[in-house]
Amino acid sequence: MGAVHKLMRAMMEDADAFPAALRAILKEDLKVSVVEFADASGIPQPTIYKLLSGEHEPNLRTVRMCVRAIMALEGGRTDGFVAVVALPATLARLAIDRIGREAGAVIRPYPAASVEDAIIAGVWAEREGAVAIVTGPLEAAFLRRAVTVDVLSAEPTEPLEAAVRHAAESAGRAERPSQPRNPSADRPTA
Repeated sequence: MGAVHKLMRAMMEDADAFPAALRAILKEDLKVSVVEFADASGIPQPTIYKLLSGEHEPNLRTVRMCVRAIMALEGGRTDGFVAVVALPATLARLAIDRIGREAGAVIRPYPAASVEDAIIAGVWAEREGAVAIVTGPLEAAFLRRAVTVDVLSAEPTEPLEAAVRHAAESAGRAERPSQPRNPSADRPTA
């Protein structure tokens, strides 16, 4: 799970979880000091120390600054990755790395335990730069209303891995510069 996703999930689960989540992200995920995070986020060091201690509750502007800094420190938005939104057990069974290598695309897992979690994960995946989202048929119906990227799901007779492979192959072809791009394909049709 991405660091931004961890932070948002912690905030949604418990209003007081922000300090512990941010502390863990800085130490374990990003491996940066408060000074480095302050430089990356533009948030003054004393404010970050107050956030980490729970003395200061973040406002929306501060949360946005934290999210932007985390994304920048993680390497920013990646172009052309496929997000797989599914139950953690399903994600554990998928050979995501192998499929990504074979298809020439980056695939990122987004665990979701409910339809609501799937919607939130899908929106985050889109914001982080996903070009497609693969999920189950039930979740796909809701996600298609919440995001603007392609949402794919497995057909009833095929495993989820087949849908992931299809999305990854499509994303891999889109990233190859040798293929000419058709700008008229991006225009909406009436």
